Amino acid sequence: MFKSNRFIKRRFSLPVLTPAQSICFVVGSTCIVGFFIDVAVLGAPFILSDLGWRIDFLQQIGRRSIIFLFGVALLMYCAFDQRQLKRALATFCLVIGVVSLVSSIVVIHDSLETKNRTFQDISEQAVQIQSRIDDTRESGNLPPEITLSELEAAAIAIAEQAEAVKLTASKNIVKASASTIGNLAAFGLGMIGLSRVGMQKRRIHSPAPLQASSQQQYL
Repeated sequence: MFKSNRFIKRRFSLPVLTPAQSICFVVGSTCIVGFFIDVAVLGAPFILSDLGWRIDFLQQIGRRSIIFLFGVALLMYCAFDQRQLKRALATFCLVIGVVSLVSSIVVIHDSLETKNRTFQDISEQAVQIQSRIDDTRESGNLPPEITLSELEAAAIAIAEQAEAVKLTASKNIVKASASTIGNLAAFGLGMIGLSRVGMQKRRIHSPAPLQASSQQQYL
């Protein structure tokens, strides 16, 4: 009975933190809690099937991921002397890192889909305007102040404007997606790096008084 109680206390007892570790624990916990609060507020309502929601949600996570990484790193430092707690935290970091890398692939897919939909909408609007111009030209019901040459020039200008809008939209989508992908990939690799550090066994370095004793013998 007494042995089992000692085993439970030894296994589940809270670690004794140094003042530096206590500060790191408070700051790390605050960073992680603040990150989850931001994610819950910015993501609500959660609509995973909505393409626009996924892009905006992952973009917000990518911008705030460094805060979460910093908080987890501080907690890892606090738990570095606790083997089981450190391994559990390392496993958590590995899972989050893999999910983050997969999310960056999802951003690539969603960005390409958004680009295709944007181009399709712009093309449809340009075609509708062009069809109206063609109908007006064929019917001959032109106002007296508008000539056929002006109508043709307007059609050409609309086609050029549609291409310019496509180019601008493409640049904006590429910039936003590249930033999000970079943030998520860096965050994922950082979490995996923390996981590897947590999985490593702590090396015990042999003390170096032997060198001092050997020097005394020569003296």
